[in-house]
Amino acid sequence: EKIHYNEGKERHMGVIAYQNKDIASKLTTELLVGNHLGPFGLPEKKVVGLLPTNLPAVESNELRLDNLFEMEDGAVAILDYESKFSRENFVKYLNYVARIMRRYANQKSLDQLKKLKILVIYTADVSQAQEIYDFGGVVIQLVCGKLRKEKSPETISEELEEELEVIQKICKAAKGYGPDYDWEQIYKKMSLKE
Repeated sequence: EKIHYNEGKERHMGVIAYQNKDIASKLTTELLVGNHLGPFGLPEKKVVGLLPTNLPAVESNELRLDNLFEMEDGAVAILDYESKFSRENFVKYLNYVARIMRRYANQKSLDQLKKLKILVIYTADVSQAQEIYDFGGVVIQLVCGKLRKEKSPETISEELEEELEVIQKICKAAKGYGPDYDWEQIYKKMSLKE
């Protein structure tokens, strides 16, 4: 494109990049380091640094699950057998989830995937296994289990190594749902407040 000025001078404009919004967002992101995410509605979350965003992967593999079921409640359930407990298995399970979601998305039926459950059966003498691998997101289900045992927010916070303020918000939302503390209903209630 060319822009002509009154004096007869012309100025050339470059082509706007197709990903212009991504570029602008990434430049703005650098300004967030050392600041809170208040402009995005998350004033309690502070950015302390940027991490690499490239996730290189060259894959040519076919993942095979042990079993994949459609359940009575409409959920899709992965049933996996393990002979030993390993935290690295959670990476495998996340890959299973991603591939299943991709399958539904490719079939344009992602809206039909209401719940996705991972069930692990240990086939050997496994005396202890981590039930939930929490990446710092939703800890409501764990808190509900602790509330059923009539534990205080302070105790729950200490046991889960989670900020007391987060636990108190969940406990406040959970009032009226006891003694069973349906975590899904509590999650819905908390989602509506945000």
